[in-house]
Amino acid sequence: MGHLTAFFTCCLIGAQFSAAPVAAQNPMLRIFGAQTQMSWYETQPLTEDQQVGLAQFQNEISYFGGFAIDPVGGAWGYTGGYHMQAIAEIAAQHICEGYSDGAPCRVIAAIIPASLPPGTRNAAGLNHSAEVAITQSYLKSYTEQAQGNFAAFAIGGRAWAYETAGSTPDEARHLARSLCEQTEQEDNRAGVAPEIAEALNRLGAFECRVVDVRQITEP
Repeated sequence: MGHLTAFFTCCLIGAQFSAAPVAAQNPMLRIFGAQTQMSWYETQPLTEDQQVGLAQFQNEISYFGGFAIDPVGGAWGYTGGYHMQAIAEIAAQHICEGYSDGAPCRVIAAIIPASLPPGTRNAAGLNHSAEVAITQSYLKSYTEQAQGNFAAFAIGGRAWAYETAGSTPDEARHLARSLCEQTEQEDNRAGVAPEIAEALNRLGAFECRVVDVRQITEP
């Protein structure tokens, strides 16, 4: 039997604008593009059920994602839409082991951006959902009423959120982080078995952090 998590979640709020960054760009703002590739770590014989799960993973999941199997018992699990490859893969392993009756699971494949070299490990950056939001909404549009406000963009394990109504950089950071954390709790943690959720929580899979702060100015 196989199990999976939701692909990704997002939260889009506040005014739209063009702006200049308050601080140096965060490396987590790395843009990869929409195309994906399957990265294989090892070849294992798969049960029919595992093959079905792998096909879903390969055809439906966006980066970053991991696919893990129990080679003996037949359990499997996958993740997708994470901002960090390492967390996506470890999370897939934990999800698989949550249904393998304690047997160890192994990550055999990952979904990564096609723009990365094949076989890349431990990459990090915006998932595709956040990438679309930050390039098509957060950085491009302008609303006169928002001029002078501070805006912030936050990401979690998979969630993202932004706010544009901060009167100070700290207020914008707080609002964006709070909205991101709310999304993680409501959409990503919901439906996950408690013991798996706790394991993911220890990995920082539900933790949100601000990756960009800007003051809204004339375009």
